Amino acid sequence: RPADGVAELRTALTRLREASEQGLPTEVAELDVLYNLAVGFIAAGQYEDAIEILSQAIRIAPNDVDVGQGLAAANYKLARRRISEKHPDSAIQHLRAAMKAQPGWIEPIFFLAQVLATSPNESVRDGEEALQLALQVCQATNFDNPQALEVLAASYAESGDFEQAIHHASKALELARSQDEPAMVTRIQREVE
Repeated sequence: RPADGVAELRTALTRLREASEQGLPTEVAELDVLYNLAVGFIAAGQYEDAIEILSQAIRIAPNDVDVGQGLAAANYKLARRRISEKHPDSAIQHLRAAMKAQPGWIEPIFFLAQVLATSPNESVRDGEEALQLALQVCQATNFDNPQALEVLAASYAESGDFEQAIHHASKALELARSQDEPAMVTRIQREVE
């Protein structure tokens, strides 16, 4: 029941801040409440609120791994929502924020490469950056993930290197067939053509 938890945590945060104004040490408890409040917001799909709360938490503990991961997750989920709402510019900003909050996390890197390579909005596409990001993802997955290779192929195509695009799409097609992914096979075949 995230809504109930959020209400209780808001009350706790108010009380902690009142105690802090009276000179009591509350930083550790406040960090814990902020983090859990953000988790409640994420569970409720209130990603903007989670980002706001986690931004407060990161000021208290800039090196806290859990806070960084939470901030990355909230930004990533909001980016996915923004794409579905057809707001790629906003999605890109949140993907970059996710990558900054949790460096090395492959999912936002993959998704950003995909958006930059394949967005229907021409002003959003950037083949060169998409290519660099897609190569990172492919290296992290040992060039053994058909979806990563598919995005790499799209990135090469957006960059104008159709020979490399066909080469990597063909490798993605082979992997999709070997993994018995008929929908992916059909999609990649269309892309190769």
